[in-house]
Amino acid sequence: MESRSRSQSNSFEDILESSLNLEDTHFKEGYDEGYSHGLVSGKEEARQVGLKTGFEGSRRKNMLKWTLACCKVYISESRNKAALESIEHAAKLFPQAPIVNKFEDATYNRVGYTLVSSLTPKPSVDSCPLKTAVLAMVKAAFEAIDLESHCGSHPRLGVVDHICFHPLAHASSDQAAGIAKSLAADVGSSLQGLSSLK
Repeated sequence: MESRSRSQSNSFEDILESSLNLEDTHFKEGYDEGYSHGLVSGKEEARQVGLKTGFEGSRRKNMLKWTLACCKVYISESRNKAALESIEHAAKLFPQAPIVNKFEDATYNRVGYTLVSSLTPKPSVDSCPLKTAVLAMVKAAFEAIDLESHCGSHPRLGVVDHICFHPLAHASSDQAAGIAKSLAADVGSSLQGLSSLK
């Protein structure tokens, strides 16, 4: 039983590390070059490395007790820096669900964000930091982006044209689906009347 528990623990660690693209060099850079000084002073490099390293110290230990979920958000903009800063600022208001990856595609004029958050043992979709952070990003995107002046080679359905939730570690597909459904309801009710084409 103990070896099975150890095996599950090792498996969990492997999943967590692969999910967040953690490597020893990232941890060393994030801790040595950034974490102790950069997160305090707000240096961008420290933020990137620190968030990718994610959940250091006691926070990481607490995360291991829970389940994880991630969300990928694709927004039809990558050239308007003010809009991107507004969207990212909205996400930063929810540090429990950090942006761990950002992919900008200038040709497509599209940006993809990956956020990760822990889920409590009995998660409530209404108080899920991951959902709340994504909703804030969607609202910021609707306020900052005008698709009438948008130019990019990627077909798009709107300002925010793709959001997907994925279970990680011990999270279930049902938990991820519950968060997605709750977000869809919130987007439908709180952004009703706003046109994605302004």
